[in-house]
Amino acid sequence: MTQTYDIAVIGATGTVGETLVQILEERDFPLGTLHLLASNESAGSSVNYRGKNLRVREVDAFDFSQAIDSQSLPVQLVSPSAAAVALAVVLAPLKHLLELERVNVTACMAVSAQGREAVGELARQTAELLNARPLEPRFFDRQVAFNLLAQVGTSDSEGHGALERRL
Repeated sequence: MTQTYDIAVIGATGTVGETLVQILEERDFPLGTLHLLASNESAGSSVNYRGKNLRVREVDAFDFSQAIDSQSLPVQLVSPSAAAVALAVVLAPLKHLLELERVNVTACMAVSAQGREAVGELARQTAELLNARPLEPRFFDRQVAFNLLAQVGTSDSEGHGALERRL
């Protein structure tokens, strides 16, 4: 009997998460249970795995003991976003020279950070604009093709969007 593994994919609706799920399927990974997790904004959507649409759950409400023997781990493993890594590389040397209290950052994120559906929306909008057809945004609340959006989605009580909170 082949051993199976319970896997939790955090960010399952993003490009990287969807690709990971696709690779698990292509390589016929011996899965017991596949837990698809994402932010509150993406929870409730679905991702296809082996011909079935699996529901994505909110990462903050997930009990990780379903996928990890947490008794053997001293800490939770976290992988920061690419923007956070770049920011850390720049700020680390300054930490020793300055007493930083606050950092204001402008991070230009790719549409792909919003997932495959967002990339499809960008492609659709681009094709419509290049063919001089009227544009009706579907995924985003406004035109994203050939634009730089100041914010995507709603703001919290402090005026921060979901991407800003992650950074």
